[in-house]
Amino acid sequence: MDLLRTRDSVRILAVLELDWRHNDTTVAPRPFHALSYRIRGDAVFSDGKTKRRATDGSLLYMPKNTGYHLKTGEEKLIVIHFEAPQAPPSSFEIIESGNRERTESLFATAADAWNKKEPGYYHRAMSVLYKIFEQMERQSMPVEQAKGQRRIEPGVKYLHEHFSDPDLDIPTLCALCGVSDTYFRRLFGAAYHTTPLKYIRRLRLEYAAELLQTGLYGVESAAGKSGFADPKYFSAAFKAKYGVAPSSFKGLSG
Repeated sequence: MDLLRTRDSVRILAVLELDWRHNDTTVAPRPFHALSYRIRGDAVFSDGKTKRRATDGSLLYMPKNTGYHLKTGEEKLIVIHFEAPQAPPSSFEIIESGNRERTESLFATAADAWNKKEPGYYHRAMSVLYKIFEQMERQSMPVEQAKGQRRIEPGVKYLHEHFSDPDLDIPTLCALCGVSDTYFRRLFGAAYHTTPLKYIRRLRLEYAAELLQTGLYGVESAAGKSGFADPKYFSAAFKAKYGVAPSSFKGLSG
């Protein structure tokens, strides 16, 4: 779901540990998203269009502005209420956790941080929420796509660590994975929906933009540090991505 790809403007409102014996109630639409993990329980949700059951180990995502009816037996769960800028999907989703121990640990860590309110607690809870998003996105991958991503993981890790090296090339990544050029490109395309070269260029442009925003780097310096050997090519690629020349971007961001 699109929510999993969000990086900006997510804000946790509350992390709650809930424990009840029976519940049969209607919940009015709320102006925030809810993501819950059932440690123990059996609940039936209905929003008038969809009816689904959440059991032990289930992840439930309830979009904002969604009213629903809930009927449960004895339950114990942890729920995170949060704001996010994405338009919500048309209905709620229930996802079976692929790794219950890991998922439960993440939710428990978020709840512990939120309840204790120790220095840095909010950022710790936010970091855990993003880890939950990451796990959900990985679980939503088709099996073959997930296998392909694991196959090229050594090369992708190296790519992320060395994308600003102008000498980085695809044969190096293929060798790290022990696969042919054609096979690497095919697996990479299935996992990241683009080519390796376009992906590397995007990382370099984003890094260059970050350097320019500091106000400490000129255009040529930012180009070189982000992996572009040709400043003219960098300027053209930067303008194509951001709609302005890097020199103007630097001025706007400073």
